Amino acid sequence: MNSTDGTSLREKAEEQFIKKRSAKVKTSTALNIPTANIESSDPPKGSESELLKLVHELEVYHIELEMQNEELKLASEKAQTATERYAAIYDFAYTGFFTLDSVGNIFELNHTGATMLGKERSKLVKGNFKQFVTMDTRSKFVDFVLKVFQTTSKQNCDVRLIVKGSPSIFAHLEAIISGDDDKCLLTVLDITRRKQAEAILELKNHEYQLFNELLKVSDQQVVELKREINGLLNKLGEKDKFRLDH
Repeated sequence: MNSTDGTSLREKAEEQFIKKRSAKVKTSTALNIPTANIESSDPPKGSESELLKLVHELEVYHIELEMQNEELKLASEKAQTATERYAAIYDFAYTGFFTLDSVGNIFELNHTGATMLGKERSKLVKGNFKQFVTMDTRSKFVDFVLKVFQTTSKQNCDVRLIVKGSPSIFAHLEAIISGDDDKCLLTVLDITRRKQAEAILELKNHEYQLFNELLKVSDQQVVELKREINGLLNKLGEKDKFRLDH
């Protein structure tokens, strides 16, 4: 029962009124109860006619208000459902969401964000996000926030975050100015596993380079040994036993 404008709602109210009126007439007829002016063949005149028009308008208006109230109730229920759904998505998203001001004060955050920092959400609101950034990456965070409020484009950076009762984590930050020019929307993604994988890969690459260096040293030593053997054979008047590629 969603009306698109006042006219269609009025028409529906008129239809409801006619149905109710017809039902009353049928009931009155079945019970032999007189119904004034409803079944009369003579139309009402003068003030009586005006009074009936007024009663009619009031009854239709009353039905119209009931229909509007029902529509508002349905709209409110839908809005509530949408709000609850959005809240669930916001709270338990894979990434942490924060609303910060230009100095890093936290105004809003989701459940995931609070979990990342290892504290209750209520204890993080009005705190400063900077205090959870490790000292070695804090200057990057300060520059990052400064750029967010100086530009209108999205900014990003990687920092390490202090987690209460747990080792620090690596985090990828992205932020952009929100509808309010004095606030920014910050997303925080835990990239600790990715950083660990990159560190392991870098270590393996380093080990591989060292191994190659060792092989080169070993090969050179073999070449020198072959050269020495050939030299001794030459002194004895013998030919080279090993071929040396230059």
